[in-house]
Amino acid sequence: MAVIYVRSVDKATGAEVPGSGLRTGSPRSAVDHALMLNESGSAAGGITRILYSGSFVDDAFTELAQLAQAHGLQVDSGDG
Repeated sequence: MAVIYVRSVDKATGAEVPGSGLRTGSPRSAVDHALMLNESGSAAGGITRILYSGSFVDDAFTELAQLAQAHGLQVDSGDG
């Protein structure tokens, strides 16, 4: 099962911007949240990160990668 984390991270400190995080299994929700962070300015002074944790043969990874690429977002892999 895939777990996707989306958050804004302060560029200077690397700390998560409070209130910016989302944990979901839905690629669409993850991309929508990342776009909302970028549009609302929540990522000002920071970067929006999408972190995928799960199997790379999972359909969720393929969908997330395609959606993120279509919107110019980057997906990282790891454990959050």
